Amino acid sequence: MTLKTRKTSSRRPASQAAIFDAWLDERCVWGEAARQARTPAADLFADYLAWRTRRRGRAMTQTAFGLQLRARGVTASKSPSDGRIERVGILIRPPERQTEAAPIDRWLDERCVWGQAARRGRTPARDLFDDFSAWSRGQGLPAMSQTAFGRQLTARGIRGVKGGDAGRVRRGPIQFRPLGTAVTALDAGERAKARRLAAMPAADVMAAFRARAG
Repeated sequence: MTLKTRKTSSRRPASQAAIFDAWLDERCVWGEAARQARTPAADLFADYLAWRTRRRGRAMTQTAFGLQLRARGVTASKSPSDGRIERVGILIRPPERQTEAAPIDRWLDERCVWGQAARRGRTPARDLFDDFSAWSRGQGLPAMSQTAFGRQLTARGIRGVKGGDAGRVRRGPIQFRPLGTAVTALDAGERAKARRLAAMPAADVMAAFRARAG
């Protein structure tokens, strides 16, 4: 009797830690650079929720979020003024200093089809990075490392898997947009939804998240 082995996919979902690091890269200053900073814990979680929704991803719970912060040495403390829980050693960057993601999102809008609209699309990771780098130079934007670029794609659910010729890493679901094609109504609707969420007060974002989770 022969035993059949189940074939498992080599494609694994991005870990919570990797997605969390992408949020930190883009949205926050932390560690030694923000040693004296104190930020309300609720504001940090609301910012993460809005950021994750813009990337069409499933958000972690507030408890898991707190554990990710603790693992990076960002401690919790009560505010001396009103008793609210604050996180020490972290702050949200002001809008003019937020990095990396805005160029990524603009490049995705202009150059690519991704997510549900390209659910079977697979593109070599190196081709994506080279195209983004050329696009960035044309926009007069600073260079981004391939590691940071990959983390931002992973945070949007565009994951890498080895395969094909010479074991090259390909990412999906994504493909290059044919030249001259317009942004789809679905894409426009998703961006409008994200803009509305980003403009909501932190308490309203958290209430919406809890209602959806419940």
